[in-house]
Amino acid sequence: MRLRLFQAGLPRPVPQIRIRDASGRAVYRLDLGYPDQRVGIEYDGEEYHAATSAQHCADLRRRQDLRDRFGWEVLGPHRGDVLGRRNDLERVTADMIEFTGPLLARQEW
Repeated sequence: MRLRLFQAGLPRPVPQIRIRDASGRAVYRLDLGYPDQRVGIEYDGEEYHAATSAQHCADLRRRQDLRDRFGWEVLGPHRGDVLGRRNDLERVTADMIEFTGPLLARQEW
């Protein structure tokens, strides 16, 4: 995912971002993101994140908490978003981080 975003011409995302509460305690960790814009990206793998409706609900609650308490917007791309031919992941990310440069065409994997 990180390589895909970078190859599209987006700034290199920061891996493993720790989100801390007011006391400095790490309460969340995001797979990738852009801290200056408070945009996170977490791969929602089928085995863990889509396995049950309870897990899906937990993911939604977590992302809502990240938005409400910490001001982060979090994308949750799935396998098809990362491995597919469309460049929706790149376009949505570019919009969210307000990237104004050119996006390169989707690379063939």
